[in-house]
Amino acid sequence: MLMVSFNFSSELDSNQVSIFLALFISSIMIPGLFVFKKINLYEPILWFSIYYSVLIFSAFILLDSEFTASTFITNGNFYTANILELFSITLWAVLFAYICFITGYYITLNKKTTFNTSLKEVNISTKLLKITAFSFMFIGISNFIYNLYLITGFNLIEYFIFIHYYSGHFVEHGVTILGYNFLYPGIFFMYYLHINKKINKYIFYINVLIFFMIILSLGRVTGFSMTVMLFYLFSLYSKGIFYINKKRFILLFISVVMIFVLFFLRMYSDFERVYGLTSDEFITKIAPNIAYVLMGEGNLPNISIVMKIIDSWEQDIGYLYGRSIFLGLLVFLPSSISVEIIQNNTVSWIGKHTWYEHIHGGSLPPTIIGDLFANFGFLGIIVGMLILGSLFAKVYNYIQSKSGMFIFIFYLYFLVFFVFILPKGELSRLSFIIYPIFIFINIQILKMLTILGSKKEYYDRNN
Repeated sequence: MLMVSFNFSSELDSNQVSIFLALFISSIMIPGLFVFKKINLYEPILWFSIYYSVLIFSAFILLDSEFTASTFITNGNFYTANILELFSITLWAVLFAYICFITGYYITLNKKTTFNTSLKEVNISTKLLKITAFSFMFIGISNFIYNLYLITGFNLIEYFIFIHYYSGHFVEHGVTILGYNFLYPGIFFMYYLHINKKINKYIFYINVLIFFMIILSLGRVTGFSMTVMLFYLFSLYSKGIFYINKKRFILLFISVVMIFVLFFLRMYSDFERVYGLTSDEFITKIAPNIAYVLMGEGNLPNISIVMKIIDSWEQDIGYLYGRSIFLGLLVFLPSSISVEIIQNNTVSWIGKHTWYEHIHGGSLPPTIIGDLFANFGFLGIIVGMLILGSLFAKVYNYIQSKSGMFIFIFYLYFLVFFVFILPKGELSRLSFIIYPIFIFINIQILKMLTILGSKKEYYDRNN
């Protein structure tokens, strides 16, 4: 692939040699880490590295297209005259950032501890938990049925055929998805009841199917895929499975293929609705531009955005010196206060409105490399990735010594919705934390009600 990317001639200039070495080392080092070392399924380094490796993949595509596969290159202006030189600098920054990350991770990792596999039963009345689980699922399902009525008049097939269009026009139809938030604690409570054999398995499976259908109806392929991943990891954990075998690897590969299928089906539904394209016309239009579709507009971790940030951030905007890093903590404030502050100060929002406001779409995903550089330059990348690796290892060390279903749910949200997505996103994206906190609050309320119920029962018995 490197040979194709370079269209090798007999002579290479210094930038081409530098790019070749960076790509070669990265292509061997990241997969090699998992070939020669047995990695636990729940280790942060595994999930961070999977998505981080897409940065290297995007570099191959960008190079092979001679930098035309990214709208951030073709529609951007650069201070660096030689694009190959900038590309080389960015590649080495990405490589050294990963080296710093794994260094911080393995220095901090406690190699002697092992996972506590016990799932302690929570001190909650089974009857109360069942009532809560079914009530929460009812709220979420009722909200979906109401939305379906508003949008298509209960036509489920039409909704899913044009899912991309409808999910992008909720406001126009007066749709609310507030009730969907109850689905997450509802389905986890059902999962707990299922594990402890306190609910009919077919009722559980039907509710799981409905849950995923409603999450899919939001039209967010990444969000849906990560939710599926979250539940798959939890099901493996509940069975005491911690490592990937051949069967699970094949299943994981099929899941990745399905994600791409869903992505293009969603795109096709939009093209058919807006432009009236047939499936053959859609394939003819997309097939030659598949690299641009995947990488060009930031749908996956994209090295071209990092190139633009490294080239232009200091001159056009100036370093943020940590201003954007801790914005995620504002997620606990009312959205009327926090949303505007977060949007106006994140690297993704600033970059989009400074350089690419003319490009269709939302905020650009800066990647963790771009986020750290925008705050502290190259020093931010080196020190930041060392600290990040160390922090992830500390969290993993802590979680290994704990047991209990609901603390592990919290960890899985952190793993899937923050660690995994971080190579594409930025540190301020902490909105994921709302769901596990919502689950935790409900657990505490149910525990209190169980205790009060037990005391009342004891009082009634003795009087």
